[in-house]
Amino acid sequence: MSLSTETHKNSQECEYKSNLKMLRQIDLFARLPIESLKVFAYLCERETFQPGDVLFSQGEDNGQAYYIIEGSARLVDLEKDPDASLRTYEAGTFLGRLTLIGQTNRLYTLIARTQMHCLLLSREKFSQALDPFPQLYPLIMQVVATKIANWEKQNLRRGQDGQTAMPVGVSML
Repeated sequence: MSLSTETHKNSQECEYKSNLKMLRQIDLFARLPIESLKVFAYLCERETFQPGDVLFSQGEDNGQAYYIIEGSARLVDLEKDPDASLRTYEAGTFLGRLTLIGQTNRLYTLIARTQMHCLLLSREKFSQALDPFPQLYPLIMQVVATKIANWEKQNLRRGQDGQTAMPVGVSML
């Protein structure tokens, strides 16, 4: 084995272990058995985005979830004001839980503010990883339901504090 082949193999192992460590920090994956996490870690990909790159666009279903390893992104509503940021996402943020579960058109556009390094998981690979572990679906659905309920509680509190809240909760769907 040549030095460059061995170096490449060590780099892949290091990236795999790093992916596994990151997945354990994400609520959607944190309670899953290690055997399934290893499959997810293997199937994840890494991608680098430059400032101004669009990670996903309003109205599209790109089927990707993103974990921001480094950098930041801003969420914009291109139909209302493409220059106004609705929200900023920093390193350590996981975006796209619902996208992994089913087809959903994005409501907003996500644009890289800085150079970003992301861990990506596609819906197709998510499903592929779950195929050998069908018993995990209830765990995953519980995490998503809890996340939606917590989001709704926060939204309703904002309404009570005089801030703008959505008139109807998501959990009523």
